[in-house]
Amino acid sequence: MSGRTTETELARIGLSESDLDRIATFASTPRYARDPEMLLPDDHEKPSSER
Repeated sequence: MSGRTTETELARIGLSESDLDRIATFASTPRYARDPEMLLPDDHEKPSSER
């Protein structure tokens, strides 16, 4: 078992691989250096319906 969530599980909970990467980066950043905007997707990652 790899410990990573499968693509099917990610789709079911509404997270993409890039969402997980962003969350992991935020969690691994020291608390004093965290910026809440780190969790927001870049404009190019948003679906066209949200732009």
